[in-house]
Amino acid sequence: MYNYKEKRLSAMIEFESIYQKELSELDKIIDLNIDLFSSLCNNNEEFIRKNIEFTFLILRSVDYYISAIYLLKQRAFFETLSIIRLSIETSSAAIHLQNNPLEYEKYKAGKFKSTTSISYAKNLIEGFDKFWGILSHTAVHTNILQGARKNNDKYYSCSTPFLNIGNKDLSPDLDMYIILNLNISGNIIYRCFQLLVAKDLSIDDINKISPASRETVEKLNNLFIVLNLFKH
Repeated sequence: MYNYKEKRLSAMIEFESIYQKELSELDKIIDLNIDLFSSLCNNNEEFIRKNIEFTFLILRSVDYYISAIYLLKQRAFFETLSIIRLSIETSSAAIHLQNNPLEYEKYKAGKFKSTTSISYAKNLIEGFDKFWGILSHTAVHTNILQGARKNNDKYYSCSTPFLNIGNKDLSPDLDMYIILNLNISGNIIYRCFQLLVAKDLSIDDINKISPASRETVEKLNNLFIVLNLFKH
């Protein structure tokens, strides 16, 4: 019997051994967000009290981001991209709701449409809407990339009439493509956190408690466009 659990486990072990450096870089992005939150707790507790709902949404997006990294290690690529999309949508909602009382009332009433935050965030973070749209088209909505025509015989065996679920073979180009997506989304989350803090704190205060983003979102977005490896 085909052991899909074993395939997932072996993929994770292999991925962690090959991409130690890249995974370490993703951990740094998580640390940036956690460090900013810790600094706020230690030095600006009043900010946390006033913005608890919005801050919690940012931390929720970080939690999603960590989940995406675990899926990445298993080479569960479509799942990883779906969670990435959720994470940046959640972080964009945090800054949108903080700055729009009417939308916040809808949120509290359970009538808020999170996709409206994409339009808000694109005016603050260059390329945000394009990146979100690519994630939606590639991974969230069912399309040809997920079907047999694009997977050939990699995941399908004629000896067994079903998809070989969990068979995640080494694919360096695709591995690096998904890692790049995580770099972009991680920096977007951090940028949203900085924007959230900017609502109440001065630039000097932000510089004291918030290190510069490891790489600019714009630079990563340009790299993403150049390395659009799903076309290959």
